[in-house]
Amino acid sequence: MLKVQNEFRQRRITFLHGDAISEAVASRVIRLAAGKRRMGIDDGSHTYHDVLGAARLYAPCVSPGSYYVIEDAFTNRLIYGAEPDAMSAVDQFLAENEQFERDPSFDCFVFFSAFQAILRRRGDGV
Repeated sequence: MLKVQNEFRQRRITFLHGDAISEAVASRVIRLAAGKRRMGIDDGSHTYHDVLGAARLYAPCVSPGSYYVIEDAFTNRLIYGAEPDAMSAVDQFLAENEQFERDPSFDCFVFFSAFQAILRRRGDGV
């Protein structure tokens, strides 16, 4: 694993170890992203608590006009059928955050793993 990490470091990729919704990891990610054009992809545990927590922490870092993508939110509901689930977390996040909206232009990709969970930050891109 160390060899792979060294190869990726040469490509400006930083590996962080820890819980994505912990203060330590979140503060490091936010510092690394400061002053750059950013989008976000959440492909974590797909639980309600983790998806909502990550969206609250990281979505504000997304540049206006860019995207925060939550992988497998819809698929997770189809497979497991239990609520609250990742899609419920997406709905909750959107209900409390007017800066983001679903981007319906991706809805034609029904078998896309982020179906109905591609969130666009309102505003013009930089």
